[in-house]
Amino acid sequence: MIRTHINIANDNVYLNSHCPSNTKAKKLDVMKLRKLLKDLGFNPVASGITFIIEELQYFFENNTSDIKNLSQAYKISAELHNISIDNVQWDIKSSIKTMNIYADKKLLEKIFYWYDTYKNVTPRFFISTMITYLNENYTEYIK
Repeated sequence: MIRTHINIANDNVYLNSHCPSNTKAKKLDVMKLRKLLKDLGFNPVASGITFIIEELQYFFENNTSDIKNLSQAYKISAELHNISIDNVQWDIKSSIKTMNIYADKKLLEKIFYWYDTYKNVTPRFFISTMITYLNENYTEYIK
């Protein structure tokens, strides 16, 4: 389960009880992740991509891979930006909808092993599969 008490330090999301201030077991290279998301077809300036990056960064850096409820993941960005979970959810869904239209299908097939060209990638499958992908390609996406 995602803990809801978080600290913000140096633009990073930390779990209070898991990570001491300014230290983490692994650090995500956000620029490499941003490039990957752009290559997937995301609009690099959309607010949804910012939320996706924050959530993926949280899961990657805190070694958390289980998403019981997607709204728990949305809560991370909602708290960081002091907006409603519904706004975060809408922005993420819109960004993923855009990705489904403009995505490089070969790259989608590489990352999303279950991808079928007749189905759209949903937010739940996107977040959970990206967490798995980042963990499997750990050395490529760490700072």
